[in-house]
Amino acid sequence: MQQYGSLIPVHVDDISFQRSSGSAVAKTFRVNYKRHVLTMDDLGTLYGQNWLNDQVGLHCAPLEVHFFNSFFYDKLRTKGYEGVKRWTKNVDIFQKDLLLIPIHLEVHWSLVSVDIPRRTITYFDSQRTLNRRCPKHISKYLQAEAVKKDQRDFLTGWKGFFKMTPPVEMSSADLANVSCLLPQYCKCLALGQPFNFGQQDMPRLRRQMYKELCHCKLIL
Repeated sequence: MQQYGSLIPVHVDDISFQRSSGSAVAKTFRVNYKRHVLTMDDLGTLYGQNWLNDQVGLHCAPLEVHFFNSFFYDKLRTKGYEGVKRWTKNVDIFQKDLLLIPIHLEVHWSLVSVDIPRRTITYFDSQRTLNRRCPKHISKYLQAEAVKKDQRDFLTGWKGFFKMTPPVEMSSADLANVSCLLPQYCKCLALGQPFNFGQQDMPRLRRQMYKELCHCKLIL
């Protein structure tokens, strides 16, 4: 309870947890990682088939990977580069290997992966929406950022691709699981691993994410 704010067996292969928000420990439980703070309300979104919130959605990235939060693309789409130019004031994205950008439009989640060395922008989507404007927005952002950061080698040569992630059904429970699949896609891309999971794995992956967040470390 002191370590996790909830009840979690130690064995990695059989992680489980129960909400206990009424306890004094749960109410005061916090996970602090750099400038981020997770509460039991945040961690509780991993319970059952809840929708994950933005605090939980992306976590514990390797140093060579940069995650944007789910508000980034919406701000870029509506305000242009001027609306997001300060988001990387302390980060040189062109020194990273990979950028991961979650796309949240109404109830649909998708993901953009930017391979900096290869200059590729890949749009991952499970529902064939083919949001062709999205890679174009990201490409324009990268070019504007290259000018601002005086990285003119990255002004040209960008290529865009669309890839299907494993499709999901569209029940209300499945929609909630899409929000949980997204961090798993991010994790696999960040670690260079294949997408070897599906919806049937969601209960186990939710519990694993809970433990990863509490330890601020990915379970490989």
